[in-house]
Amino acid sequence: MLAIGNAVTSSASLFQSTNSGPIAPTIPGLIRPDFSAIATPAFLYHPATENVTKSGEDITTVAGQSSPDLATSGTGPQEIIDALGRKCWRFEGSDWLDLPLTFTSTPRAMTVFVAGRQHQRANNVHFFSQSYEADGVSVANTLGSFLNSYGSSGRAPFIRSSNRTTANLPGKEWMALGSQLSVFGVSSRSTTNGGCRFFANEHSVDADQNPSTLSGCSGGRIGGYLRSNGSTNGFDLYCMVAFNGELTDVQADAISALLVNHYEIAPLTRQIILEGDSIVDGIDEVTSGYNLAMAMTEPGNDLLPSDCRVINMGISGAQTANLISRRDAAQGWPNTILPGGSDRNILAGQIGRNDYAAGGKSDTQIRDEIVGYLNQPGSGVFARGFDVRWAVNIANGNMSVLGPLRDLLRDSTFFTLNQADDGSANTGRLAIIDLAAIETPAGSRRFDLPLHTFDETYYQNGDTTHPNITGTALMASGGSTPQYGYGAIF
Repeated sequence: MLAIGNAVTSSASLFQSTNSGPIAPTIPGLIRPDFSAIATPAFLYHPATENVTKSGEDITTVAGQSSPDLATSGTGPQEIIDALGRKCWRFEGSDWLDLPLTFTSTPRAMTVFVAGRQHQRANNVHFFSQSYEADGVSVANTLGSFLNSYGSSGRAPFIRSSNRTTANLPGKEWMALGSQLSVFGVSSRSTTNGGCRFFANEHSVDADQNPSTLSGCSGGRIGGYLRSNGSTNGFDLYCMVAFNGELTDVQADAISALLVNHYEIAPLTRQIILEGDSIVDGIDEVTSGYNLAMAMTEPGNDLLPSDCRVINMGISGAQTANLISRRDAAQGWPNTILPGGSDRNILAGQIGRNDYAAGGKSDTQIRDEIVGYLNQPGSGVFARGFDVRWAVNIANGNMSVLGPLRDLLRDSTFFTLNQADDGSANTGRLAIIDLAAIETPAGSRRFDLPLHTFDETYYQNGDTTHPNITGTALMASGGSTPQYGYGAIF
C-alpha cells in the first residue's frame, strides 16, 4: 500500500523567512547530498531525487544518476512520503533492489552509509549485501550481508558488517538502531589500513577487519541477502551511498558528518525501549513500517524530542516470561543504556493478553510477574539502570482478566511492590501510561471497553484485540489526550 504522510503546510519551522515573507523550504535532506569534495561514490541512491518505475505500488526499477541502475527479480520497496514531504523507500518482508553484475566490490575495501529508519528489532535487517566471487557464481558469500543489524534471540539491533558485530565493543550503546531517522554505516579496510570503523550518527567505534576474504564480488542487493536470495527486512531508506577502495578515517568521518548535517540529525541523549506482544510489535495490517515505534518517531510529527532513540523489542505472542528472557539475553537491550542516568533510559511495557489467553494466568499472577520483571534484585529493569513507564492495556473483546489487571496496575500496591512508592528505592522511577483513557475527539474513549474493539476505525476487522494502523498511531499520539499516549513519555 502507498502510504502518504501529512501534507507539508506553511509551518514556520520549514521555511526561511525574510521581510517579504517565506521564500524557500529548508526541509533537511530534500536535495541530493554531494560527496565530491571527499571521495567519488561507487553509487548514490537518494529516493527524494530518483526516477523510478513501478508495478502497482512496488518499485521495479531505478534509473541511476551516475550510479548503476537498480531492478528487482522479486518484489521492490514502496515509495513513501513522510510527514515533512520527503520521499523514501520502504523495505518490508522480502522487498529488495539489485545492482547489476557489472558492479563489483570487495568486503575489505568498501564503505557504505545509510540515512534511514530501522522499523524494529528483527532477526536480520539486510541494508546492503554483496554477491559472490568475481564470476557471480562459484564462491558463496556465507558470512552475512555487508551492512546489517542482527536481533535474533532477544538481541538488540546492533550494527554488523558480515558477522563482525558492534554489540561487544566499547561504545556499543551508540550502535543500536532505533526507529528514528539516523545515519549509520561501516568503512571496511584491511587490518593494515585500520580494519572496520562503524558509525551511528556522530559516534564511531573501531573493530577488526571484515572476516570475508572475497574480492571482486559481482552485483549487490539493497534490502536483502544475496546468498540465500532471501530477505528479512524492515527499514525506510532516505539515502544510501557506497565507496569502493579503502578510505581513510578522515574520509569516512567526513562522510558521516556530511550526512548527519545534511539530515540535521540531533545527537542522542535519551531513549525508549518498547516491550510487549503483538499489540506493540504490530501484526497483520500493522506491518513493520507502521509499528508503534515508527508511529512515535515519524519525521515531522514531533511526538518526541529529536534526540530520542526508540527501539521496539516487542514480539507477537509474548508473555511476561518472554520479556524476562529478552531482558536477560546476551547482547540484549540493557546493553544499549545511554549515559545520563535512568531518567534518560526508559523501558515502556505493555503485556498480559497472552498470559491469560495462552498461559491461563490470573490478573494477580500477571501483575506479580510484571513486578518480578521490573524489580528483581540484580537483574530487574530498575536494577539495570532504566526507569519504567508501564502501559494499562488497551481494551480486548474479553476483559475478564485484563479489566482487573488494569485496576491492579493503577493501584498504589503496584508502586509499593516495585519499591516506587514515596520514600522507597525506586521513588519517581515508575509511571503509568493509561492507554484506556485516550480520547479522540475529546470525550470519546477508544480503547476502554470491549465494545470499542468492534470499532474498525481503530481496531482490525473482527479482531477485538489488535489496533489497526490508525489505532497504533493513536496509542502513540494520545489523540485529544496526549498525556495518555506513548508520545508523552518525554
